[in-house]
Amino acid sequence: SGMIKIIDLYKTLSLFKNKINFPEGFELTLKMGDESVILKKEKGNLSIEKGKGKNLIELNEPEMVRLIMGTFFWAPSEIDEKTVSILKTFLPFNIFLSPLDHI
Repeated sequence: SGMIKIIDLYKTLSLFKNKINFPEGFELTLKMGDESVILKKEKGNLSIEKGKGKNLIELNEPEMVRLIMGTFFWAPSEIDEKTVSILKTFLPFNIFLSPLDHI
């Protein structure tokens, strides 16, 4: 079996920008290791930028992979209900991964 890794959280999220469904005015910070990325929607435009902002979700790399590329929705229990409901609208990203033991 294989393993998915996130090498660059900012670039990974930027690739899936068109799949992220975010409410106007909401801001979320995803942190993995030393890298933090802010997602926010203002005036109808979603921005993804490096840095720290509101609603921090800090995960290790396997947890971040599980959150954004898992086979079903998962989020840590300490995340508030509003943030979880927003995450559920676009995570995990709906992508096809061939069997990883053939890569």
